[in-house]
Amino acid sequence: MSFAWLSPWMVAAGALALAASLYLLHRLRVRYRTVRVVTSMFWRQAVEESRARVLVKRFRHPWTYALLLGLTLLLWLAAAGPHLGAGGSRRAVFILDGSAAALEGDLFESSVRALKDAAARSPRARTRVLWSGARTRTLLMEGEDLALLESRLSGLTPELCPPTVERTLETLLQERGGALGLDIEIFGVAPIRKDRAALLPEGVALWRSDGVPRGANRGITALGVREAASGAWDRIDAQFEAATAGGAVLRPEELTVTLEGKPLEGWSALAGPAGLRVSLHDLAANGDLLEVKIAASDVWPADDQAAVRLPRRDRIRVAVGARVAPVVAAVLRADPGVVLTEDSPQVFVRSSSESGRAALPEMVLSEDAEGAAFEVGSPADEEAERALRSAFEELGLDEIDGTELADAAGRAMEVRLRTAPVRFLRIWNELLSSRYNFVLGRAFPAFVARGIRWLASIPPIEPSLGAGRILRDPSAEIAAPKRPRLAAIGGALRVPRAGVWAAKDESPQISSLLSREASVGLSESEAAELKPLPSGAAFDPAPWLALAALALLCVEWQLLRRERIP
Repeated sequence: MSFAWLSPWMVAAGALALAASLYLLHRLRVRYRTVRVVTSMFWRQAVEESRARVLVKRFRHPWTYALLLGLTLLLWLAAAGPHLGAGGSRRAVFILDGSAAALEGDLFESSVRALKDAAARSPRARTRVLWSGARTRTLLMEGEDLALLESRLSGLTPELCPPTVERTLETLLQERGGALGLDIEIFGVAPIRKDRAALLPEGVALWRSDGVPRGANRGITALGVREAASGAWDRIDAQFEAATAGGAVLRPEELTVTLEGKPLEGWSALAGPAGLRVSLHDLAANGDLLEVKIAASDVWPADDQAAVRLPRRDRIRVAVGARVAPVVAAVLRADPGVVLTEDSPQVFVRSSSESGRAALPEMVLSEDAEGAAFEVGSPADEEAERALRSAFEELGLDEIDGTELADAAGRAMEVRLRTAPVRFLRIWNELLSSRYNFVLGRAFPAFVARGIRWLASIPPIEPSLGAGRILRDPSAEIAAPKRPRLAAIGGALRVPRAGVWAAKDESPQISSLLSREASVGLSESEAAELKPLPSGAAFDPAPWLALAALALLCVEWQLLRRERIP
């Protein structure tokens, strides 16, 4: 037997306290009142009765004590919330899947009903209920009243996000430190990978309530953008995938691709065993909305469309000083992403002998060949190590043959990071001379082009804004309508759910579901097979205990009427 509200030790301690209290009360001296009588015939009997409850005398009414003790113990056990056959001393955690996978038919409603039934059978002192949607929430703590679960479930609906049960499991086990004796039951069809299930600590069992399996379905499972393969700065390539499951068939003519609401023609689909893959090349990077739809709906329409707003790639305005080496100016003029202008420049390229411009990122060609060959200036709010590593990769310094340059210069080529109010990039002007082959290699134009883009703080292209994906930009911020703004912490920001978001520059962005796990699930070789948690013969004996207490009360009343007990 287990108890919902108290531990077995507390129940035992309470029972002992009740027995001791009744014993003491049963032996307390009764305070008598004075009554005048006309005869002393019953004086001896009155004396005997007056000594019945003297503390130091014998216990005279054990049946009365037994009845009262049985009555109070029955009521005490009923109040403790007893359960029989409810899993022994193991703790239980119920996880309700609130992801987009629960949107099919009445799956979510049936999962909620199964959750309520399981929570009613499980001991409240050792049962916890979690919601696994865009974020993990606790619906019911251990020991809380079951009525709170009903109120907290009201109004909850699945969210347009990929299945997050695996992430909830990781968080749960980190909180408990892999505690032994734990049954985790999942309510829903969110898949669990075999390799994840194999990592569960010993003593932790994973179960699943009966759920509706995924039927024939088709969905957009991937949609992303990338730099144009043609190398054009103002162009973007895009790609999307449409997958099928459960015997569903998808033909290319059932797909509709639009750009800013207008049909996009001239694309072709590559058929594969799991669906279709489509590549779109050289789309204009002007912020248009790219939408993909499956014309005919199926059993689960939540994944039948996806959209992404293409990045805007305006040319970077660069001002060049009069004393800048001609080879640098030539590279800048050849860069399709740069326009040389003195009208509100974003970046200034100058020689160290020229005056700088306040609050403007600069590429400085240093006449002084002392110190580091490459010096990178970054604001103090950026972590030094992360900023240096990021700059080293973004500037293409990893592609420069530092050994050859060091041999020609007779000393090491050092890269140094320095804190500055605005970004700057300083290099030896001597490296541009004929003494070195730096300007003759392919790394030089890439270095200049990447340096200009880094100085202009051009954010990286996000490959995909799918729900649940982590953004690449460590300074990214997003906000949904009527929701607080989310900012990256520790260089990672996850898009919680599908919908319309506002970026840091207030430009509207769209995130789509794009979840293969939600649309088609996992294959049999990937998914772990989870069985329903055995319910056993659990029932609530509290009503029967209350009836037994009532029966004892009736017995005591009859004995009292017949003067069998005092």
